Amino acid sequence: MDLAEAREFVQAWLDAWNAHDVEAVLSNFADNATFTSPIAARLLDETGGVVHGKEALRDYWQKGLSLMPDLRLAQPPTATAL
Repeated sequence: MDLAEAREFVQAWLDAWNAHDVEAVLSNFADNATFTSPIAARLLDETGGVVHGKEALRDYWQKGLSLMPDLRLAQPPTATAL
């Protein structure tokens, strides 16, 4: 991946999150992905913070987004210097 492709990927990632398009975000993950997050530990006690598989990840992110309907991500200032 060159720098232009990396920038394009970052923008697409941000756009997907800001649109709350969980399917677009999930397109970057394998079906058997493992995702670790302290937020998952708070939202889904039974996970211990580790989410296994794309289906479980979908459920986690949909639940999280339902609790934060105004979530909006932005590139940090240092990311634009690339």
